Amino acid sequence: AIERALISSIWRRAVYCYYKSFNPEEGNVYETLFERRNIVVIEDEAHPTQYGFKAKTIDDKDADKNVIGKKIVYGFAKYMRDALTKATYLGFTGYTDRGHRCKHTGSIW
Repeated sequence: AIERALISSIWRRAVYCYYKSFNPEEGNVYETLFERRNIVVIEDEAHPTQYGFKAKTIDDKDADKNVIGKKIVYGFAKYMRDALTKATYLGFTGYTDRGHRCKHTGSIW
């Protein structure tokens, strides 16, 4: 899990992980991993990690994909910032407005 990778590498200069690692197994708050200010998160193809601060309600499904209710979720931006509360975030993306357009690009960039 991401927690083990980060905690076991406290003295390393860099930790590499996939942004989808910051997705709580239950609930809609990711546990705080570090409150240090000397953490810099550098993201390639960063657009998926820059939105999702607002709650949205989705279907809650069981293992067989049957809808069993509703649940509130957020995007990876909120979850990453829950985990690394005082980190500095630097994102890069090669996305252009040509071709497929992400519905959030205009509001983010």
